[in-house]
Amino acid sequence: MMPGNSHANTLPWRAMIAFGLGRLRLAPKEFWALSYPEFLALTGSISVAKAAPLSRVDLEKLLQTYPDGDPDGR
Repeated sequence: MMPGNSHANTLPWRAMIAFGLGRLRLAPKEFWALSYPEFLALTGSISVAKAAPLSRVDLEKLLQTYPDGDPDGR
């Protein structure tokens, strides 16, 4: 039986379940724990704004602020 919410008649539940369990290989428990926006994000159905790449200057600032390794350079 499909979930009893207001979207039950409008959402393509069979396709969503088949995609989630089959294509994404989610366990049923994982599938049913997803929110609708999370499911859309997993399927690529929503776009996420992408940040511009870091400039060389900004990268150097980050490297100075948060250096890798120990203080002695390892």
